[in-house]
Amino acid sequence: MAKVINDGYYSFKRLYKLYPDAYYYLIYGERSNGKSYSVLEHVVERFYESGFTESFGYLRRWKEDVTQILMNQVFKSLKCNDNKKNRIQEITKGEFNDVIVKNRCFYLAKLNDEGEYENVTTNPLGYIFSLSSSERIKSTGYPDIKTILFDEFIAEGLPMVNEFSRFRSILSTIIRNRNDVKIILCGNTINKHNIYFNEFGLKRTKYQKPNTIDIYKYIDEETLDDNGKPKELIIACEYADFPNRKLKKSNIYFAFDKNKNKMIRNGEWDIGEYPHLEYYYKPKDIKLIYFIKFEDEIYQCEIIKIIDNKDNRIINDDESITYSNKMISFTYIHKKTSDIKYPDKHIIFQQAFSSKPNIRQNIMDAYDDIGKFIKSYFIMNKVTYQDNTIGDDINAFLNL
Repeated sequence: MAKVINDGYYSFKRLYKLYPDAYYYLIYGERSNGKSYSVLEHVVERFYESGFTESFGYLRRWKEDVTQILMNQVFKSLKCNDNKKNRIQEITKGEFNDVIVKNRCFYLAKLNDEGEYENVTTNPLGYIFSLSSSERIKSTGYPDIKTILFDEFIAEGLPMVNEFSRFRSILSTIIRNRNDVKIILCGNTINKHNIYFNEFGLKRTKYQKPNTIDIYKYIDEETLDDNGKPKELIIACEYADFPNRKLKKSNIYFAFDKNKNKMIRNGEWDIGEYPHLEYYYKPKDIKLIYFIKFEDEIYQCEIIKIIDNKDNRIINDDESITYSNKMISFTYIHKKTSDIKYPDKHIIFQQAFSSKPNIRQNIMDAYDDIGKFIKSYFIMNKVTYQDNTIGDDINAFLNL
């Protein structure tokens, strides 16, 4: 894991310089730290310095994300950044100062003092795509595209149907029989269980620290280099911090609840608040143990029955708490750090299908008495968690 020394806003140049041989660059972090700005700056530089021959592909998830109105805003920050400078004009040495959109393409343009465009590039700076319209992409290929930017790749909610297949299809259509395309994915820390981390096999992202880079390598035995050796796929994954906190002036608007606004303020993963354990319990209070396996983690789940009284309460000095002194029941979920002792006997929920009768895929799709018994605790919201991170993990599993 490499440590990045940052100054000011985020800069893609550092990541590209450190790992020029990577095919994929995944960059995620808090909003407005310069991720997309820096990559857009990079593609303008590549296009201009190549003599207008190296274009890029701009990809979003939904066709509603790539309307003409929204695409006209993509390069707005480069035309006038926080320092009131026009980076397009600086990069092109005054030859161009604007980007226009027509026929689902970006073009460099020169806007004169009369508000007219007197110079527009013949070749497109970029082509515009959406995952939801992937089947409509022309099959002619795009040999001039050397960079693909997938902006806002981390979805806040559930993925679209066959989303990763759509993503691969677009890449295949653009790249065809080449290996000279760099693919850059930029996103905010709103969902650490997104399908791209899972599909790319990025198993360390949920533990990655801000301002660090993780490298993942895959050997392709079927693709050989000039020396006849198998080629290596390199994926560079950067958790991008906000290099200079003084520039994050908007934090003042989210000072009312710093714990709930950590994603917006500091770029931490957006995790909800979940019920925590409220009672001490003993082994005799555990009536059933089952397990959930998700993203290489094992979670032990215990159905507990206990008397609701002051002695059993973890917090018992709060005068507002009332005790029913009745038997109550709930399920408590915590992380298990060892293997399951009886994997053929305990009920285990996991993503992968298994023909074993004790292994199931969906808690909410119960088909027998014990399954319906477990399901009832989730329906009645009688579930507590070791911490909010585990609550977030289980919530993601339930929403698969």
